[in-house]
Amino acid sequence: MRNTRRSGLSESTVVTGLLAILTAAGAALAGDKIPVKSADDLPRHTYTIPGTVSELLQSDEQFAALAKAVRADVEADLARYEIQDATALQRLYGVVLNLNLLEGRFEAVSGDVARLRELETKEAKKLTTGLVAEAYVAARKRAAGNDDEFRTALRQELLRRLRELPWEVVGDELKQRKAQLEIATEPFLMGMVQSSLDPTVDEKRRPDQR
Repeated sequence: MRNTRRSGLSESTVVTGLLAILTAAGAALAGDKIPVKSADDLPRHTYTIPGTVSELLQSDEQFAALAKAVRADVEADLARYEIQDATALQRLYGVVLNLNLLEGRFEAVSGDVARLRELETKEAKKLTTGLVAEAYVAARKRAAGNDDEFRTALRQELLRRLRELPWEVVGDELKQRKAQLEIATEPFLMGMVQSSLDPTVDEKRRPDQR
């Protein structure tokens, strides 16, 4: 080792300094996440679509391209930031869960659901979070591509899971979700997109006329 006495430094000081440098370098190489306290501190992502939102929803090709871009951004944010806002984390994990369901990545769904349940503080929501996703995956595996069998299997899988839950805890939550699902038909949702999102996207495309 270099003679530390000539520089006025003790050997213990040099060793301590080296350890500090190595520790800092190790943390950098390990890719320590950037702390983020709220969703407002996360980066904003924008996406360009060729037509209207309603057209995108009816095009498998356009939707797949958008889903790929969204997944890349969400997974990058989860990998880069230590998100301390539970609501923001739930939103991002929820996006990943939905993309995995849409793309048939069923092996990842159980982990997605587990992460979402860990973030829930209310018992009713913790017990009901991911039930439909789990039933959907189980039904798809049972049906093996047969749509008629899938619908039957989905009903059976969902009912089986619901019957295992304590009604006194989840009753109000399930009633609320049932009411929401009863109005969330395809025509209703498409009408909302056409009346709200399509005009917004069209306005963004127009050149500034001020």
